[in-house]
Amino acid sequence: MAKKLTDAERPFTFAELNLDGRTLRYGIGTPACQWRVQTLFTKEPGTIDWIGSFAPGEVFVDVGANIGIYSLYAGVAAGAEVYAFEPESQNYAELYRNIFLNEAQRSITAYCAAISDQPVQVSSLLLRDFATGHSFHDFGEPSRNYAAETRFRQGSVAFSIDHLVESGALPAPDHVKIDVDGHEHKVIGGMRRLLERGKVRSLLLECDPSLPGTRDAVECLLQELRDIVACLRYVFEQPNLVQILGCDRQRDGVADRFVEAVIGSVLKHEWLIFVGTLVEVVSEFVVNGDEIGAAHLDAHLHAEIVLVIDIPRAGMADYVAVGGLGE
Repeated sequence: MAKKLTDAERPFTFAELNLDGRTLRYGIGTPACQWRVQTLFTKEPGTIDWIGSFAPGEVFVDVGANIGIYSLYAGVAAGAEVYAFEPESQNYAELYRNIFLNEAQRSITAYCAAISDQPVQVSSLLLRDFATGHSFHDFGEPSRNYAAETRFRQGSVAFSIDHLVESGALPAPDHVKIDVDGHEHKVIGGMRRLLERGKVRSLLLECDPSLPGTRDAVECLLQELRDIVACLRYVFEQPNLVQILGCDRQRDGVADRFVEAVIGSVLKHEWLIFVGTLVEVVSEFVVNGDEIGAAHLDAHLHAEIVLVIDIPRAGMADYVAVGGLGE
């Protein structure tokens, strides 16, 4: 339902959604904003499900927030403590307009800044369009094949997540969403220490498999899955550990079936979930038998370390083949 504020100085047009008794408002002042609101539950249903798994009060960092579609959903509907980063000026203005419409300033804080791999970097944002709700802008340098001088430049600044957390400017996040249209590898590079400390419980990464930098970052993250699989195989080969876990030592191929189930979940949901808490995963896997499906994997979203990689279906088979997940 489209509504307008009665304040003559703020003639904001917005859509109002009722979510199980909670009211969520989004500005719809441009066609792009209207489209984003209309596709809230259909464009990335996996993202909505993921945000819905957050516990109230958990810290969510939204990197590349645009007009705040998911920041608002996390802060208002899920009750998360949200920190949103959006460097493009028009999107940032609309993001804060949405925070204003929802009176969500206590749960959502937004910054007009990019996130990258350097502690602090002052540069330019290369805009694809100077319009609210648009995307595919580049901080510092082109992510795709075009000449930088052909784009309008907006002054911008970027920080690394490691720098923000270690300086006390940002609390250590429980959940991080990265959607920066080609600069994902820089964001990940700037939060390595945080990831290594195991403070991040889940990470959602939207990526384009055709970009070398992004592909390398995803391959590095997928290596963790291969390491977990190697540990699983080792566990199932040790009689003492198998006895402790209450598993029949002769169940050959159980780790391989676990991997196949993970891949099946990937292809079904167009995202990848894996858990780095080895003992918990193995124990649950053994207790529930060899048959493990998407629902069982989803139940581990609140394990100590979870990685969610959001990859278009067209690119997933390529990742499975290159990553050797089926071997």
